[in-house]
Amino acid sequence: MAETETVDVIDNIDKEDSPMIGELCNPSVLEPEYRNAVLPGYRSGIDYLVNNFKGLRKVRRDGNCFYRYFFIRMHSIVITTNHFQSLFI
Repeated sequence: MAETETVDVIDNIDKEDSPMIGELCNPSVLEPEYRNAVLPGYRSGIDYLVNNFKGLRKVRRDGNCFYRYFFIRMHSIVITTNHFQSLFI
């Protein structure tokens, strides 16, 4: 696949179909997406996520996904800590 084709594929990945940040959901939602994965580690990775995390959020894959989710997660941690809440109550 040529570089321009790869960029076009990345640019068109579910931009209209998915929200910027998805709702909190069970990690088992990844199973259908990676059921036929070529590399063997995907299945054990999904099992690890299901057993060790209460949820995950899917993020639109548009090149800014890491930064978007990093700041969303940082924001949610700050808001839910008791120290932050005590500043305003």
